[in-house]
Amino acid sequence: MRIAFDLDGTVLETSIGLLKMMNELANGKDEELLQYYCMGLKMNFNPLDFIGEGDSLFFITGRNRCVETLTKNWAKKYFPTATVFVADMPAQAISNFSEKQAELKEKIINDNKIDIYFEDNPTVVSILRLNCPKTKIIQYGGRIT
Repeated sequence: MRIAFDLDGTVLETSIGLLKMMNELANGKDEELLQYYCMGLKMNFNPLDFIGEGDSLFFITGRNRCVETLTKNWAKKYFPTATVFVADMPAQAISNFSEKQAELKEKIINDNKIDIYFEDNPTVVSILRLNCPKTKIIQYGGRIT
């Protein structure tokens, strides 16, 4: 099976508000701040607990491109066989953040024939469930109370 995980808020602990603020600041001047934020995140769970013999591990993140190298280096250190896709979210604030993330992740999921995808954002989960019919989309965290 081809099993993929979102990073921020799913595999890694995160503050969604702080992450959105960091993404807004990542305009070339404050990339160091976003990189510092990403380096300090702790894992919620180990994705390898979901991977069996013959399975492939993927990470699909909506992080900004300015932390792509940092993200891929992190994955290589802890999950050397994983493939990382950065969904290339725009650096500037956008009003339809979740919808844009879903659009970018949808393409990655469908192009790479992902069987199972774990995501925390309820809006992204809803959109992916509609637009990725061959993939089981599992919501992990991000529940509205």
